[in-house]
Formats: sequence, structure tokens, C-alpha cells
Amino acid sequence: MGYVPTTLAEPGQKLKVNIELTEWDAVVTEESSFDPSNARIRQDV
Repeated sequence: MGYVPTTLAEPGQKLKVNIELTEWDAVVTEESSFDPSNARIRQDV
């Protein structure tokens, strides 16, 4: 998870991020993937 300038904040926008000298592919999503209570894991299917 990270923050990007609003000019790049379009859902689906593909980006490259650098984490500890390693470049990774990333995609901007509409909703945050942050789930501190793990509610998504606990959903019954």
C-alpha cells in the first residue's frame, strides 16, 4: 500500500514502485486493501 500523486490516482493505472532497491509492479485500486480487522478473510462464502 502506498500513496501516489493525484495525477496518477486513476483506478487501473499501472506503476512501478521501488522497495529496498527492488522494483515491483503495482496497480492503483479504487478501495484500500488495508484491512486491520481481517474482515475480508472472515467473510463466509
